[in-house]
Amino acid sequence: MDVLGLIVKHLSLASTTWLTRSIGRLCCSEQFQRYLFRRETTLLSETGQIRRILVLSDINIGDAVNIQSCIQALRAHFPDVEIDYVYNLAADPLIRGNPQISNTFPIFRGFLRPSGQDRKSVKDLLRSHSYDLVINFCPFLSKRDFGDTGCPVMFPFGLLASIIQATMEETGRANLVYNITAYMHERINGLPETPNPGAEPPACSGVKIYLSREALAKRDQYINSLDISPDNLIVFFNPDTSNSYTFINEQLQLDLLTELLLDPHLDFVFLGSGIVFKGIEKELYHQVPRELRKKLIVAKSLPIDVYASLLDLCDMFVTGDTGPMHIAAARKVCTDGELSLRNRTAIVSLFGATDSRIYGYDSVRKGYIGTNQTAPSRVFDASPSCKNISCSIQRVTRTCAKGRCFEGLDIRDVAAYVKEYLFSLAD
Repeated sequence: MDVLGLIVKHLSLASTTWLTRSIGRLCCSEQFQRYLFRRETTLLSETGQIRRILVLSDINIGDAVNIQSCIQALRAHFPDVEIDYVYNLAADPLIRGNPQISNTFPIFRGFLRPSGQDRKSVKDLLRSHSYDLVINFCPFLSKRDFGDTGCPVMFPFGLLASIIQATMEETGRANLVYNITAYMHERINGLPETPNPGAEPPACSGVKIYLSREALAKRDQYINSLDISPDNLIVFFNPDTSNSYTFINEQLQLDLLTELLLDPHLDFVFLGSGIVFKGIEKELYHQVPRELRKKLIVAKSLPIDVYASLLDLCDMFVTGDTGPMHIAAARKVCTDGELSLRNRTAIVSLFGATDSRIYGYDSVRKGYIGTNQTAPSRVFDASPSCKNISCSIQRVTRTCAKGRCFEGLDIRDVAAYVKEYLFSLAD
């Protein structure tokens, strides 16, 4: 295993300031960056003529949505090649309509990590399709998983180094989608014979998800059953996240939810269901003062495309760091082509352990990118003293003491921003 591979494997040990800074200095080193650039462009140049590319997403739904940005960047250079995509089955209704993807393979069914069957399915796919290039964004798949497939595999360590470097700079852009777009363009443009030498660097305009007419119809049926009008001022409050390090503790959530319900400009609050933290919506609902519950609707469990369609009707989405945040942030496109969506959902995200510059959206602060919505986005960060880059890169496998991730987060600041924005819509 090479140097950066060892860093990634053992990054969960980077709990000290000294070790975190050492990793940061390595990733900021021009010599190290040149080494990664040469290694990755050499692999690309040795593949010969590229006719078939496979992009492997990371395991989660949010990753499946965001890593579509790699395909968008590839299309700027390879407009006519076959580009296939492997991703999480649960995200399939949002992705299969992407016209830039040649063939979709919703293979991943595991939770947090690829299962044994997931690994076998990937290997079988590679053996049967003879790809000229495989780009693997899943950190849980190693060279051993691709060993006898005969396909050249690119592990984008340079992308990880660029993200770490950006986090070390005060206003560096560390956002995953932004860096994937820049990374793919730089690598392909660095080839001796660039396939499309006149291609401009693709703009990082964010990603899209694709919704069917049927999904929109089911959403409308659900909204009508609640006697809600699209003209109502609606906030969707998402209490769930994917793990304990991004989960906002119950008291903070209750305080914020209560403040929202007290706002006279707000008509309804949808309260999302707990998928990982099951029952959190019921606990919050029953703790909200009874007189405020008339504005509060516990959202029923919906298919993911209907859920995404519902978010498009909401004026704001309030959440922690989790996959639904990326669904809310993505541009919604109807695959029918005749129906348009609003695409003006403001995103308010609360970050604890993870680095908001990597995963979050903020249309105001330097070092961030906004969403792909025609609406503002804001990040509110906690400030635990133990927070470092390893919390973001290894957020699934962290084993540190829990309960400190949201220290320093002032819910009053979040509530004040939300109320000011809702007032601007109601004015």
